[in-house]
Amino acid sequence: MSAPTRRLTHPDEADRLPLFCSPVVAEKSPSTGPTPASTLQHSPEQPTDPNLTDLGFRDGFQSYPEFEKHTEATNIEVFYDLFFAANLSVFGDAQDINDQYKLLSFIAYFSLMWFNWALLGMYDVRFVTDSIFERTIRAVHFGVMVGFAVIVPNFNVNEQKPDTLKTMSLVLMVSRLALSIQYASIWWHIRKFKNTRLPLGLMVGTNLVGGVVYLGMAFGFSGGNRAMYATWFVLMVLEAAVAVGASYMWRVLSFAGTHLSNRVLLLTFIFIGEGVVSVCLAVVRIVGNNSPWTPATIGNVTVGIANLYILYMIYFDWSRNLSLGKYRLLIWSFLHFPFHLVVRMFIEGSSQFVNWWKVVETVATAAVDIGVSANQLLSDPPANTTTEAFIQQINSTISGIFETYKPIYSYTDEHLNFAFEGLREEIPDSFWVRGQKDSAAFDMLLQILRFVANTVQNSIFVNFKIDGYGALVEKYGEMNQIQFENTVSNYNWGKFRLVFSYAHIAAGLSVILMSTLFIIKGPAPRHWTMFNFARKAINYAAGIALCLMSLHTRGDKLDPLTNYMFKPWPLPTITLILFFVLVLNHLPSPPPIFFRRRLTGLNKTGDGWNAVSSMGFRKQVKVENGDSSDANRSREDSK
Repeated sequence: MSAPTRRLTHPDEADRLPLFCSPVVAEKSPSTGPTPASTLQHSPEQPTDPNLTDLGFRDGFQSYPEFEKHTEATNIEVFYDLFFAANLSVFGDAQDINDQYKLLSFIAYFSLMWFNWALLGMYDVRFVTDSIFERTIRAVHFGVMVGFAVIVPNFNVNEQKPDTLKTMSLVLMVSRLALSIQYASIWWHIRKFKNTRLPLGLMVGTNLVGGVVYLGMAFGFSGGNRAMYATWFVLMVLEAAVAVGASYMWRVLSFAGTHLSNRVLLLTFIFIGEGVVSVCLAVVRIVGNNSPWTPATIGNVTVGIANLYILYMIYFDWSRNLSLGKYRLLIWSFLHFPFHLVVRMFIEGSSQFVNWWKVVETVATAAVDIGVSANQLLSDPPANTTTEAFIQQINSTISGIFETYKPIYSYTDEHLNFAFEGLREEIPDSFWVRGQKDSAAFDMLLQILRFVANTVQNSIFVNFKIDGYGALVEKYGEMNQIQFENTVSNYNWGKFRLVFSYAHIAAGLSVILMSTLFIIKGPAPRHWTMFNFARKAINYAAGIALCLMSLHTRGDKLDPLTNYMFKPWPLPTITLILFFVLVLNHLPSPPPIFFRRRLTGLNKTGDGWNAVSSMGFRKQVKVENGDSSDANRSREDSK
């Protein structure tokens, strides 16, 4: 009698990717606990799907299935988050955020992407699985991210190009339709649980309706109605509100036990890491122009990186040991929308500061060189000095500057030649004779020199990708050469004032929002000591002080207060304040000088914890998932 034969299984057969995968926990073993349905092994004679009439029920919640939970973001979620951060870097690289319309465009673009990420992220943290179906749908979402990147070069809230707005609406439509298909698949997996049909159906319908509305808006943009783009933001807020509200009303959509907080922390980590790329791009611009490395330039590059590191330490030091109830979890998570926005703005501003300081330093050096060259002949002209000799000396100085920063536009040479012709016509050779200087001619000379300095400075700006000529070329025929160069100069310095303002405001709001996030996740204020209150107040004061530093842009350029803008200290000052906040929040609580009251014994009506808690200990209580937390927090989270 022969031995029974065994069917040989290839080692990789158990790891084959299924076509569909249910997120429902299929069975519960007393020794091993819940087993995900996706990991069950089935014989060829048995069906591949779990019997949902027998599986998924739990004590006290027979009407709802139990889903597989993750403590950390899965690989596919991390990969998607990297797409998100990369798109924002593409925007910063394609459109330097240095004018008000580009700043507003970045805020609008970021808002659309963040809420798109949040809607998909709320699905992922509850129902993410790995199957052929899920990977196919994820490929669609990656295509949506590519669509976001495609519209970056032409996305501008001021110009509002119809084709760009139409493309954005179609991208959002595809995202919502894909998300509705994902929710429909979950509805199918748990269709035998009657109490889950309505909430899952609501999510399918919400995303389906959203997709249809975005499609209708695309046709509206084709008809020339460009003002409709504001509907994007209203609709996204409504979609998020429906998703959050449904999570409160139905347990099947609850975020309890999910890794939502981990996902938010991960995105913050990626954002801060991507900031290093932005600073390095600014360094590349400096190197690309063959600019000399002065101590001030090296210092600004160093503190640009240091700001990101200190921001990282403050945020993650304040985000340890997260234990949030369902209300505080969602408040804490969605408060990251403004926090992520200001962090990205601070990163962009910080990286542009590195570039701007080199611009300020170079332009100031050029102005000083021209001034010194002119002053040599004005203060003590040699015998037989002529206007032509003065022009040659100024031109020689300018040629030395242009060896490093070559002119890009023909305007530069044209306007310099115009200035030199003006000197020949307005400044006679007799002007240079000692004691014969004409005040009217002297004033004309200074005016022409200012024009020359503006022309050289504007040309240097273009070398650092600050192109006032290109932005104002349409106005060239409406004014003379001197007015045009003055307008371009004001435009360029206006960009610097804007960067200075929003970088400081974003840095201050980052500190304020981080403090608020820490308060939300920490113990209730009624448990704080006076030192805790003082420390939080100082944190807020530091953030407000950083915001108020933006007021330096409101003064006159020649005012001593405003001159701070043109020193190498703005970025290091932000670093010092952030470092102060970091050190302050690591200081231990000072010991009390006098005890307020004397411990005489246990409370007669209590269980002894009134006395123990006064010593600094907290009562530990057991919660459902086996973790322990503060008794007061447990009572709050159970509400």
